[in-house]
Amino acid sequence: MVIGVDANKNCVRLEDDRSIANSAKQKHAGKILRTELGDESLEATFVEDADVVVLSPGVPLTNPMVEKVMKDTNAKKKIEIISELAFAMKHIPDDRKIKKVAITGTNGKSTICQFSGQLIERANSNNKVFVGGNIGVPLSTCALEFVRADYDKKTRPYDYLVVELSSYQLEHPGLKNLKFDAACVTSLTPDHLERHGSMRNYTAIKASVFGTLRGSRCLALMPSQEGTDTETFEMLEVARRKVIEEISDSSQLSSTIGGVTHGVGTLPGVVVDTATKEATIQLDLEKVSKQEKLNLTSLSAVGQHNLRNAAVAAILVHSLDPSKFSMDELTKGVAHLEPPPHRMQRVYMSVSNDVEWIDDSKATNVESAIAGLSGYDKSAIVLLGGVAKTGMGGFHGLGFGKLTDCLKQHKGYVCFGQSGGLIAEELVEAGAGVPLAVVDTMREAVEVAKGVVTDGNAVVLSPACASFDEFRNFEHRGEVFKQLAKGEEVEY
Repeated sequence: MVIGVDANKNCVRLEDDRSIANSAKQKHAGKILRTELGDESLEATFVEDADVVVLSPGVPLTNPMVEKVMKDTNAKKKIEIISELAFAMKHIPDDRKIKKVAITGTNGKSTICQFSGQLIERANSNNKVFVGGNIGVPLSTCALEFVRADYDKKTRPYDYLVVELSSYQLEHPGLKNLKFDAACVTSLTPDHLERHGSMRNYTAIKASVFGTLRGSRCLALMPSQEGTDTETFEMLEVARRKVIEEISDSSQLSSTIGGVTHGVGTLPGVVVDTATKEATIQLDLEKVSKQEKLNLTSLSAVGQHNLRNAAVAAILVHSLDPSKFSMDELTKGVAHLEPPPHRMQRVYMSVSNDVEWIDDSKATNVESAIAGLSGYDKSAIVLLGGVAKTGMGGFHGLGFGKLTDCLKQHKGYVCFGQSGGLIAEELVEAGAGVPLAVVDTMREAVEVAKGVVTDGNAVVLSPACASFDEFRNFEHRGEVFKQLAKGEEVEY
């Protein structure tokens, strides 16, 4: 019996999902597969008859019932606890012809995933690419497509998999089931510490992605040392070596695990010149050692941070097959790159006063907001607020003081939402100046911005907070912002 556990009580039970039931034959539904919803309501009997328990990312390993099962030493029955990712990967062919890229990190991972998939597709329209994991479509859905294709004796659905991995996913057991051809930690700053407990734990979880690499032709891309504090960078390197040692055994030398380390901001690796909009890319893999230039001038995505995102995507794709994904092909692809929705996305351009409205709702932490705002070249009214993460340092422990230098580049800022008042106090204490206003809702913040923005400038929603005080998620927040920017009536 396979039991799937999800923290969301409103999920459709797998045994009630028509497509899955049809695949497994209706008579087996509920007998070989069962779903438990709501991690807080799990009872000790939830693993009765279980052979495998598959955890969704929202279920922490600290759940008492999960802890109990993991510590159970009953010799009569060993229950396998495994992540949704690892369970999915078990059902995807372990074939070198299917190239797989893993992307994790605090910020930038969704954009780099999307850019990577787009570059692969632009190189050859026949390339079949899956982009998903922590964003969009779960990897288990991809696995189901492979299973169905095999059962129906059809062509494999994908040649390339580009998978975003969150710390919640990497935290769960099953790392040895994950095998990728290239892996990247995009950036590393404090995040999700309420779940992981410390920056050291969070760093170790992110570093585990390098344990998915096998062989000297696999690229292991480390974040920029320039953009990562020294202590965190050292913790990452120690954790990377530790995970390699833990996965290695007597039959597999550690030199074949972990890939070949490259850097963002160093060579071998990728270095971006934002002034000339050119990247230097150097691979130093088995049978590949060459330094080349990537022209980024045709990139239309807003912000200097997207120059870096495009270059990181390019080196990841280039490493899969340097001849198939040459610099010439990748340069052509750069012109067609589109970032994910809600990430420094222009949603409206006011004809009457030439004001640009930018939706950066996906910036749910301070570092992500800094990345977007510091690379934006127009003077803007910045909207900050929602539910701020705690334990980040600063006057109230929210870490917003780090935005001070960035905000000084812009016209002013408005704070809104549950944490709006505390955010304003931290920023004033840090020397960012007094906010234009502190209001209760994003609707009010937009109205303030409309009243003070000057011709030719911009309004940027870059909340640096979670959205749950007003909205279902950051996507909902971004959609409402777009409607408000256009002056449309919207209820939410």
